[in-house]
Amino acid sequence: MGKKEAISNYALQRLKNGKWNDLSTDPDTPARPPQSLWNRITEVLASLWRANVKMFLVKGLLTNAENLAQVKMLDPTDPDSLSEEFCLKAIEDGATAIVKNYVRSTRANKPSNPPTPSFEPSCSFVSSARRVLGEEKFVARLIASREYALDRVKESYMEKKKSELPSGPAEFIDGCNKHDPPFTNQQYYYRRNVFVRKQIPDIAEVEGVRPQYMLQLLKLVKGERVKTSKKN
Repeated sequence: MGKKEAISNYALQRLKNGKWNDLSTDPDTPARPPQSLWNRITEVLASLWRANVKMFLVKGLLTNAENLAQVKMLDPTDPDSLSEEFCLKAIEDGATAIVKNYVRSTRANKPSNPPTPSFEPSCSFVSSARRVLGEEKFVARLIASREYALDRVKESYMEKKKSELPSGPAEFIDGCNKHDPPFTNQQYYYRRNVFVRKQIPDIAEVEGVRPQYMLQLLKLVKGERVKTSKKN
């Protein structure tokens, strides 16, 4: 293995294993790379940190129940609805969850006696990313990741709900499909708009989401679930 590949692999393993502290704070043992390589390793770490901010944010929003409940009540079309403070918590939660899962799966393949203690990262990922990337670049990356993260949350919700609609939208579509003769598209959209205006806010509140999620869900299933006349 060449030096460049070895450095990249070492940096990746630090990320995966939650060793997010500065190299200079590692114990002075043969396992620590020589100081002459620290700058190069830090450059590779910066690239990895930058690339994973977005993934950790999404992971922290989708897999943490508290974060997911909160983000679904935000406007999915407005990245500014995700505050910096909330994003920082979600990134930390996502990074920690991914690393713990990786370490747990790795340890599962290496039985030990006595059992290994529970794992915690060496330090905060956010504090490490701020140090490695610099505050300005880190915040810029965070801001650039918000729209993508909101889209992934919305897509995840739609994927789960489109096959088993919440009762309100399901009953509305069932009622439309039972109409004889079938509604035209114009008639359907008129009734849908009335339904959205009068009932969706209450249904969305029960579902724990912004009304935009319900409207998007109705749009998504229109072609698959709604039977309308071919007449305009």
